[in-house]
Amino acid sequence: MTLRGPAGQPWSAAFEGRRSWTINGIEAWAVAKEYGYEFHPVKEHDDEVLSGGVDGTNSRVDQGGPSRECYVLARVVGGNMIAQCPYRRPGRGIIESDDFDDTRDFRMFTGKALAPGWIVRDIVVSGGTWIDRPEPGATSLEFSYRLTIAKRFYDRSTSARVTRIVLEGPASASSWEDAFKVN
Repeated sequence: MTLRGPAGQPWSAAFEGRRSWTINGIEAWAVAKEYGYEFHPVKEHDDEVLSGGVDGTNSRVDQGGPSRECYVLARVVGGNMIAQCPYRRPGRGIIESDDFDDTRDFRMFTGKALAPGWIVRDIVVSGGTWIDRPEPGATSLEFSYRLTIAKRFYDRSTSARVTRIVLEGPASASSWEDAFKVN
């Protein structure tokens, strides 16, 4: 690890006056959305439509068009990522496996960096796979994540959630919520 700081200061000075907070993803989402961070599934095809906003309260990617007639493909609800079942309209059955994309990507904590003086130490997400993950020491919590519906479970959804975030901030911070208080 390489530390950079003022000339003549010991390396340990880099860790003085810092505090660490461990929080769960739902708490972080609830505060971050209030300050304008975005949470949403990624539109991947021309016939898909984003709906429900980008705050993660109920942000969706719907697939329309006469050829597919699908409902919601992916959504972020309360900060949780969900890849939906590939159903057609009621009574029309499950879409055949070659008719749809069985992976869905999500963008979480996007649009803003953390407040000055704050960094990411760790982030843990259950299920799925990382596309782009914040490295320890990053000043942004933004990440991309992928969920895949297993071929043998096309009649079920799959989901992921942020289980733990570790943020480090200045000793003067009153709480971890200060990390998201940016314009």
